[in-house]
Amino acid sequence: MSRDAILSTIRRRTKAGANAPLPDLSDLTPPFAPTEADQEAFCHMLESVGGGCIDFPVDQTPTPEILAPHFDGHTPTILRAHFAVLENGACWIAHTPEDDRTRYTLPTHIAILLPRTALVPTMHHAYARIRELGIDDFGLFLSGSSKTADIEQALVLGAQGAMVTKVVWV
Repeated sequence: MSRDAILSTIRRRTKAGANAPLPDLSDLTPPFAPTEADQEAFCHMLESVGGGCIDFPVDQTPTPEILAPHFDGHTPTILRAHFAVLENGACWIAHTPEDDRTRYTLPTHIAILLPRTALVPTMHHAYARIRELGIDDFGLFLSGSSKTADIEQALVLGAQGAMVTKVVWV
């Protein structure tokens, strides 16, 4: 395909897309009470991107040693999420001054502690929630295991982050 044909296609599609109606985002704060079905849907989404969920007893404190059997004997790094997004399985983790930022990307096994009621339905709601929390420091959405593939389609887990990431319901 020639350069002119490619640019013509981009211009045509961009012009058509500019007239598409935008979603109504005027009310992103309706109460959302996640159900057990929402939690199951979140876990299914997380599993589809290489992560997993652990149903942890409410009367126990999750420690790396207690969680190790869920990570094939590896001791996971424990992170706390403020909330997670139902539509894509991503957990919002805000940086705290006492944490080293390498904790989010260098460990090979990560356990994310997430309260059962801390789900939001969409990314639009997630960004509204971040504003609501007043978090203006570094933070990230973390979901599933790090994956990359080369031109020969050889899939590698953990190349840019954790090989295993699981959400622990607390």
